[in-house]
Order: sequence, then C-alpha cells, then structure tokens
Amino acid sequence: MEDKNILNEGNLKKAFSYLIEKEPLFKAVLEEKNYEIKLFNKRKGFEGLVSLIVDQQLSVASAKAIFNRMKELVKPFTAEKFIKVSETKLKGAGLSSQKINYCKGIANQIIVGDLNLKSLEKKKDS
Repeated sequence: MEDKNILNEGNLKKAFSYLIEKEPLFKAVLEEKNYEIKLFNKRKGFEGLVSLIVDQQLSVASAKAIFNRMKELVKPFTAEKFIKVSETKLKGAGLSSQKINYCKGIANQIIVGDLNLKSLEKKKDS
C-alpha cells in the first residue's frame, strides 16, 4: 500500500535531488546540514491553528511550554472549550493579549460556523 503521508524519507530524498537539479547551490546547503532535515507534522484543526499562533516570535522551548500550559486549561482542546477560558487564565499560561484575541476570534468563527477547518483540510494548495 502506498504511503499517503508525503512527509517521509523517500519523498525527502526525491525532493533533495529535485532541488539540486533545479538549483545546484542547494547541494552545498544540504551537505552542510549532512542531508539531515527534520520532518515534523503540525497539529490539525483548531489546536493546530492555535499552536501556530502561539509559536510566532517565540523560541521553540517557550512556545512548547506555553502551549502545554494552555492544553492543561483547555480539555479537550476545542474551540468551544477554549472560548470559555478566561483571559486571565490564558495570560497566566503565557499567552499575550493579542494572541488571545486571535485565538478567541478563530474559536468564535468556528463555533458560529463561519470557519470549517475540516473543509479546509480537503482543499488543495494553489
């Protein structure tokens, strides 16, 4: 059965070859990194969007710590649960006022039905 996850080592090697073919300067970059590019999957849905917002302009360690504290406050991590958490508690977890506003705005759009994340997952990149 074919691996439908495009983030795999075989596809990564094909991508390296393609990049080097199109732009030979990539070879030096890849050699410098010893061809070790870390693959990762981001969370999906509302949790994924909030994670991306939290990550902005923070170190990986700080973002991870803040997001883990938020996950303790929002169980399960859904728009409906998130919207009910007070700004004070979210700030206590380390989230800025602006990021709280972004996340609550997204949560509200999901709750009222103006943002359907499942339908976005099915759309092709263009």
